[in-house]
Amino acid sequence: MASSRLEGQLVDAQRNLIDRVRVSAEGSLWSGEIDLGDASPGLVSLFTEFEELVNDQVLSLLDNMETQVARLGPRFRVAEEEALPMGDLRIYQVLRVVSFRVRHAVRKVTP
Repeated sequence: MASSRLEGQLVDAQRNLIDRVRVSAEGSLWSGEIDLGDASPGLVSLFTEFEELVNDQVLSLLDNMETQVARLGPRFRVAEEEALPMGDLRIYQVLRVVSFRVRHAVRKVTP
């Protein structure tokens, strides 16, 4: 069963904003909504290319793309709390969907 939604931010290793998200957790997987409207053109291009590779099932190039995403050092931050490292970041820009796994526990949500 999914928990309440959290509003937070995805940032890179240098704390640059990737974009704002609204996500909930199911087990260790966080998923929800994202709008790359505030993201840099380079990031939009990266995630657009990733989405195209997935949709076209060009699996031979996905490893390289996942490495590029991992190099960003993506982190998930809620409010002014510490930004937590994450993995398996997937952003599907057209659908405005995001999913990822946080490597440390995130505080519980109080409705």
